[in-house]
Amino acid sequence: MIVYAEAVAAEVPDRKLPPFPEALIHIWQDFRELRPTKLVGMSAQQITWAEIEAFDAATFAGLSAWEKRLIRRLDDAFEAARPGNAPKKPASIADTRAALRAQIAARTAKAQAKGGQPSPT
Repeated sequence: MIVYAEAVAAEVPDRKLPPFPEALIHIWQDFRELRPTKLVGMSAQQITWAEIEAFDAATFAGLSAWEKRLIRRLDDAFEAARPGNAPKKPASIADTRAALRAQIAARTAKAQAKGGQPSPT
């Protein structure tokens, strides 16, 4: 599905598009409905988690957590593949987790050096 979004964004002719996973058509439709809401001037902005949550609540779509993550990944892939955009790859979950663990470890070490507990903020 990500490959499909990249092909659509890159304006690949329909006859050359990769096969679409029919079981995920509802996600594609939700993504296409959310996408135009992010236009600012002539460029599109990233779809935020809050917008996905608001869309889910307003439309009673009943999106699961993985479907919401897929919409975000579709948006990242779509933006990266648009003509004129520098190629960029969305951060992987593993990279995000590693960065968060490093921040938590640094905060914990700092708090322990001061003799206290890490602050919640």
